[in-house]
Amino acid sequence: MKDLQPRQLYWSLLNKKGTVIDIDIIVAYLLFITIIVLMINYSLRLTAPFTTNIESIDKEKSTLTIEGLIDTSFGINEFDELCDFNYVGVRRFSVSYEIKGFEMPHIDVNNISPASINGSVIFKRDGDTLHVYTGSQHETKSVSVEVYTREEATATNNSLEPSDSLAVYYDQFDNLVIAFDSVVSEGDVDEVIIKPLKGIVSFNVNGVNKTSIFIGNLSASDYCGTRGIIGTRTSFNRYGLINDGQTNYYAKIMGDLWWTS
Repeated sequence: MKDLQPRQLYWSLLNKKGTVIDIDIIVAYLLFITIIVLMINYSLRLTAPFTTNIESIDKEKSTLTIEGLIDTSFGINEFDELCDFNYVGVRRFSVSYEIKGFEMPHIDVNNISPASINGSVIFKRDGDTLHVYTGSQHETKSVSVEVYTREEATATNNSLEPSDSLAVYYDQFDNLVIAFDSVVSEGDVDEVIIKPLKGIVSFNVNGVNKTSIFIGNLSASDYCGTRGIIGTRTSFNRYGLINDGQTNYYAKIMGDLWWTS
């Protein structure tokens, strides 16, 4: 009777010829090759595994520092001054704003002509009455406008066509929403009149460039500084207050930084 020997376990493979190949050696060899490749890439500046995260963290910290230096309450004539500074390591720097709301009652003495731009939305305040115009110079544009207020108000269709639409309803936050869609082209101007309005009135517009939205003759969007193309980019945004010398506008302030490395 043969003696049965316990079978020993090995971390190994047998190839077709029966040669023993130790997996530990294969793993060690692959790790060695990986380390060599990483070291070559690092020496050629193709990768920087030990510094990339640190540099990224430093840039984010610097971005927070710069964000804290930017005023969030300023006069519209002071806007360009927000970009008038230098920071070590920053190649390009730009600040932009987007007005999200304005105060009523107020009177806009002047306003941009809605038909002078290819796709525009003009808000004109006349006391507690808000005139909302959509227009276009040549191109046909489908424009959607939503006006939000906490107060009771009525909306009057002054020149919308049958293909356009106007709706008044309350949203989930109990804001009164006046929403309308209009198609304008070749000097066409549509108008909706909303009154009475008081307090802060906010809005949302789709279908036109942000730079084609005006409150009176004030552009609802602008930027200062110089925008970059190359280099690492970081950004920040916050909300602020813009004053034109007579009334306040509530805006989103956004900053973009392009770093030298």
